[in-house]
Amino acid sequence: MGKAQNWYLQGWEYEDRLGEKRTNPRRVLVYKGDYYSFRLSSAGLKRLKVCFLCLTLVLLTVYIAGFFLNARRFLFAPAGIPYSLAIIPLIYLVIGVCSLLTAKEPLTYRAYFGAVKRTRWAADFGAALLAVAVVGQIIYLFQYGAGWAADDWFLAGNILCTVLLTIMLLLFRRFPAKLLPQKNEKRI
Repeated sequence: MGKAQNWYLQGWEYEDRLGEKRTNPRRVLVYKGDYYSFRLSSAGLKRLKVCFLCLTLVLLTVYIAGFFLNARRFLFAPAGIPYSLAIIPLIYLVIGVCSLLTAKEPLTYRAYFGAVKRTRWAADFGAALLAVAVVGQIIYLFQYGAGWAADDWFLAGNILCTVLLTIMLLLFRRFPAKLLPQKNEKRI
């Protein structure tokens, strides 16, 4: 069994090739791994990319607007800490969606990891953190009663962010956007 590879180099192997004068060999990386392709038509793939882009833009707008609200619930630790930590998976979500937008078929494992696996992980983890923040805000509501209007907007925005991330996860399941290995002799 071979040695474990980093995801970034999975499927890539060194090959010795002769230089221009055919005297000095040089090592080059050649992709010899599996290729992946979307199970969508080109129009369906465009719609999926546009949908992910729109969802991400709305999600980031609502999430960032939550920091500008003067909400007392944000200072309540069970609500504010998970909401603040959710920025980490959201950064990875933006990176994954950008990778998805620029992905061209056939995909190498590196492109597949960046476009699909990273986006799914970020949406899972972000939705979990924001759901914990919603629960913390509801605890705050029961503990301290109704508050300012900013508190209500903060709760509504947090619920909307959680719903948007859940929609992203459902889109990966609803559309056959799962990538499948493709037997291909094409070399990059």
